[in-house]
Amino acid sequence: MGKYHPGLTEKRMRDKRFKRTEEAILRVFFEEDNYISIEEIAKKVGVARSTFYHHHRAIREIIPDYERFLLRRYRRRVRRLLKKDNVRMKILYFEMLTFMARHREALGTLERDNRREVIAKMIQELAPKMDRLGSANDAHGKIMRVYQSEVVEIVRMWGEEGFSNEKIEVVLKDIMYLTETARVRLKPLGGGKLR
Repeated sequence: MGKYHPGLTEKRMRDKRFKRTEEAILRVFFEEDNYISIEEIAKKVGVARSTFYHHHRAIREIIPDYERFLLRRYRRRVRRLLKKDNVRMKILYFEMLTFMARHREALGTLERDNRREVIAKMIQELAPKMDRLGSANDAHGKIMRVYQSEVVEIVRMWGEEGFSNEKIEVVLKDIMYLTETARVRLKPLGGGKLR
């Protein structure tokens, strides 16, 4: 974002008025099946057209802005956890799933907009904990890529059901089963330290 347009930031979203207007813009934008103009959004939200530009540069920027905002918020959370010495994969995945459940509407919208890579990006943020990801050992790297893609598929299937809180433990159990399987497959290669 430019000097005069910081976009969606944590600081701006803490402002109740800004957040309320942003949520209204998103609601109007996502309720509309066809193209909608900035003027129409501003009219339905009950704000001046210029107010829209305090939130987004253009209509086509609404979804990318929200994706960037969610990923920044998620990365900050994951980095705090990764600073802890003995954080386990189970805790990281549980935090990821609860974050997804908390932001289910936004993630559901991103999924419907075919921005499916957002889930893969969230899982990729856990890579520092995934021992020797992308190491010189080609077989190790292949196993890790397969493991990550399997985790993405489990999360996507859960997403199709709406990222419900009730299913978090089931999804976590499935992911941890995959993690244990990957650990066993990595052990002969000198890996297997996923915990």
